[in-house]
Amino acid sequence: MNYQTLPGEPEVAFNKKIKNSKFWDGGKFDTFIKPLLPKDPTDMIFLEFGCNAGLFVKMAKDYGFSKAIGVEKDTQVYERGKNWRDKNGYDYELINASIEDFLDNMPLVDVVLLSNVHYYLSIPDWMKLIDILRTRCTHLIIVNKYPRARHHLVFTRNIERYFTEWSIPLKIDNVNEEGDPSPRKLRSILFKSPIVKRVKIDDTHSNRRAMLNRFYSNVKNKEAPDEYRRYLRSRYKVSSRRASKILREKAHIYNSMKLHGQSELIVLDKDNIMVDGSHRASAQKALGCKTILARYV
Repeated sequence: MNYQTLPGEPEVAFNKKIKNSKFWDGGKFDTFIKPLLPKDPTDMIFLEFGCNAGLFVKMAKDYGFSKAIGVEKDTQVYERGKNWRDKNGYDYELINASIEDFLDNMPLVDVVLLSNVHYYLSIPDWMKLIDILRTRCTHLIIVNKYPRARHHLVFTRNIERYFTEWSIPLKIDNVNEEGDPSPRKLRSILFKSPIVKRVKIDDTHSNRRAMLNRFYSNVKNKEAPDEYRRYLRSRYKVSSRRASKILREKAHIYNSMKLHGQSELIVLDKDNIMVDGSHRASAQKALGCKTILARYV
């Protein structure tokens, strides 16, 4: 069954029934997801597990996220979504994988969406997912249906018990069903990570910031980083060969972040002084971003 109809696709009988409903497809995104998203998603990354054909990933990209990623296990549905994306010129990312297989390589993101998919996980995989999300995202949105099948009860009744460290800034519940062509009992909850935050790069401090900013500007413009080479040789007394190797390694940080986004959090103390991640922050700035994902110690 095509649970998601992408714009321009032919509608089957089920899709016609749910058209203009607040509880399915685009209406579901507008009612239960969009109100929980950050008001300004500039620099931010959206990730949906169990994205089906990628409708919500496409809508997140339209909303303004700099990058949107969808993970879908069903190969046939994934191919349909990928073909639509390519045909219509979108640049969001779709990945054909199960949630379980994707977790070990999960990137840092701002918003993770679990929309009526999480209760198909085993309890061990569910607990692993929660543990990983704790240090890999700033916000988690869960869209839950009220329990029908016994298997769903553990994930729908008092789901907040799994997130005792997280705060809950907002919930959407008891949406009016009157007059809707295909109503169903849904609610959504926004959870905020106790660890991961997005901070302004210019609000952080490092005694090498100015030099590193110039270095990554050199990398971006494919110019020789002579100043940083001299710094390495005078400060650390490294050989010319060793300095060249270090420069290549640091340039790799920029190129990796450009292709894949931020892979590790920067670490800040309570005064926003950089404990770790000066290179990542300067590389992110060279890429045109004003903010970066961080944790505090």
